[in-house]
Amino acid sequence: MLVVTEAQNYLDRSRDEIVWRIISDGVIEGQRTLAVGVVAEEFLERLLQALEHGSFLDIVTWVDQICESYRGFPQIGSMLASACRAVIAQLGNLDTGDGEVVMRLGALEHSICAVAFKPRPLRLRSEPPLDEIDMLVHGLIEKLETADPLSAEHSNAVSAWCGRIGRRLSLSETEVTYVSRCGLLHDVGKVRVGSEILKAPRALTDSEWVVMRSHALASEEIVSGLRPLRNLAPAVRSHHERLDGRGYPDGLVGSQITLATRIVTVADAFNAMIGRRLYRLPLSPENALDRLLEDRGQQFDPIVVEAMVCVVGHK
Repeated sequence: MLVVTEAQNYLDRSRDEIVWRIISDGVIEGQRTLAVGVVAEEFLERLLQALEHGSFLDIVTWVDQICESYRGFPQIGSMLASACRAVIAQLGNLDTGDGEVVMRLGALEHSICAVAFKPRPLRLRSEPPLDEIDMLVHGLIEKLETADPLSAEHSNAVSAWCGRIGRRLSLSETEVTYVSRCGLLHDVGKVRVGSEILKAPRALTDSEWVVMRSHALASEEIVSGLRPLRNLAPAVRSHHERLDGRGYPDGLVGSQITLATRIVTVADAFNAMIGRRLYRLPLSPENALDRLLEDRGQQFDPIVVEAMVCVVGHK
């Protein structure tokens, strides 16, 4: 492990000031959001670790993953591309700057720019006619409504939230439609969960929760069985995954979880908290948002949570 230099100590002591410099140098004022701040803080933390251990490979990989995950959030890439330059400018405040650190940061900046600005076309999907897809989706939701009207009501609301979040994140209308359909179908597997569990007027037991959690795989199986809807299956399967790897059914971690899935996860959790349940009163939207904010970075994507906050209009 390399000895921590004076420059590293300065960066560590001046975190807030440097994070602000990174944001203000790389993002125009109207796009400076909480999400941008979260990414800037994470960049500085990873930079400090990279300087200490003498390797920048991980940080370049991380930048590439962030830009890939949030291709609909272009200010993130712009900020990361200029982050090293902002840190170098801040190091000018030192009377005895570390020339080696500045040189290495300059080299790192070139690598980051290469991945931050590489072409990332939107994943447009070849789809059958809209009427065919809507007919299939409508048929599945009708079956869910027959099995459990509350779940169908919840699914319609989640779909609407997904569309609003997608637009807030500057997704294309094609992608907004995609994520809205994922939200609409995320719980269709509950048609295979017994009504005694779905309509239990109490909290579920541990064994009942095992059955309830099986709805994620059942939803994927149902959606995958209809060829025009198969591209929705990954987000439908994974809507209970968590960034920290403690979700189900696969225990996915971080960048393994797609942006569409992260949007459905936040919309699903928010609407579940404010929605009707037979065994508890709903939370207020403000309290539900507070819970999302408490779990951002562990369960929920911070950028998607911020988009949800903006959509609801809570400050």
